[in-house]
Formats: sequence, C-alpha cells, structure tokens
Amino acid sequence: MPVLPSLATSSIGSLPHTQLELALQQALLVDIPAAPQLPRRDPAEYMVAQALDGLPGLHAEPDGTATLDAAEWTRGAATFDARLERTLEKGEGRESFLPTAASWQALRPFLWEVEQRKLPFAKVQIAGCAGRCASPTERRCSPRPMPRRSRPRSCGWSSPARSPWPAR
Repeated sequence: MPVLPSLATSSIGSLPHTQLELALQQALLVDIPAAPQLPRRDPAEYMVAQALDGLPGLHAEPDGTATLDAAEWTRGAATFDARLERTLEKGEGRESFLPTAASWQALRPFLWEVEQRKLPFAKVQIAGCAGRCASPTERRCSPRPMPRRSRPRSCGWSSPARSPWPAR
C-alpha cells in the first residue's frame, strides 16, 4: 500500500465551477485530488441531494430541504436493508450505492481519470452537517446540527491504489 506523502496537498470536492471539464482539471492539480461536486451547475449536486440519492422515500428539494414519503420508505426499506447487509457482509453490490450521474456528474469521469493516471490516492466523499426534523410528525427537514453523540461516523472503502468500482 502506498504511503501518504508528507505535506501532501488536497482540496474539498465542492467547487464553484459550472463546466465539468474545468472542474476536473482543477481537482486534479493537487497531490490528492477530490472528486468535484458542482452545485452551481445543478442543485442535485448539493450535499443533501447527493446523500439522499438512492434512499427510498427520501427526496431533496431545490431549496435544500428534504421530504419524506413514509409509504415509499416503508415499501422500499426492507429491500434497501437487504442490499446494504449483503454489501457490508460480502462486499457485493457496492456499485448500487454510488450516487447516480444525475446527482454527481463528475464522479465517474473523476474515477476514470484517477485510474488512467494511476494515482495512488484520491478523495471521494459526501460530508457536512446532518439534518433532522423538529418533530417526528414534521415531514420537511432542514439542515441543523445534531448532538455530537448522534452524529453518524464516516465510512467507506479504503483501497487507495484500486477503485472499488469495475472499469468500463
């Protein structure tokens, strides 16, 4: 496994660009590039929208809030849980948890560039504050800080020299 170089430069993924190619060029200028997110290009690339992508019954709105369709969540939760368990236990189906191209247009081109350039490290993450509803009956949630003990831990695959997704 490659060793992280001392004082290596990196960046955050959220960029002000509206053009995908320019954002990729900018992202790849540092030692450890971060997959660019382009919320100015499309509101679907805001952090909340990307994080909700693929979760049954949870939908991001253009104003940054999220809505919950409880019936849709109930119908899809068991299937989602089974997929998640299979992936966590056996490593199968990781690709199905990738954000769609609609919510992260630069992700797949970024991963391709990382693979083609044989970069030893790259950063891909969706991060930031978590949201919560003011009450269990409220159906619209806005981003608000959660108590430290309630914050989810970060997780992911750490295989720096190899992408967890199959090459095309």
